[in-house]
Amino acid sequence: MPRQYPRDFRDRAPRLVVGSKGNDETEWSAIQVVAARLGVGGETLRKGMCKSEGHAGIRPGVTDSSGGMG
Repeated sequence: MPRQYPRDFRDRAPRLVVGSKGNDETEWSAIQVVAARLGVGGETLRKGMCKSEGHAGIRPGVTDSSGGMG
């Protein structure tokens, strides 16, 4: 069963990625850095960001609350 993260964690993690991304850094490398600091997998954080952006209408995709950080 996938681990469920608290809502404040799910809301804060994507903002940390955006805030830590340098001008010459890819989104994936920023995700890796933040994921390591938070103690989660990079793919888990990436999927959670996609789901969060889907809920906000920023990105098309899955918007249910199952699995990952979402």
